Amino acid sequence: MKTILNILSLIGLALTILPAVLLLTDTLKPAQVTLLMTIGMVLWFVCRTLRETLFRPTEVSTHAVEHDTPHTL
Repeated sequence: MKTILNILSLIGLALTILPAVLLLTDTLKPAQVTLLMTIGMVLWFVCRTLRETLFRPTEVSTHAVEHDTPHTL
């Protein structure tokens, strides 16, 4: 699942970069560029957000450690 989300997020990132380059070479029309870049933006944000929330590393709390002797100054 993590690999699939990584691949989809890279595809989304490519869809936000490549249409702009293709517009400069007059390969795509502005309406097509807008559509592809919007799809790429949504795909990238959704996949990266899912990946970060589903596969978040567990946090270790340092405050849970109790000592035998209290700290004194």
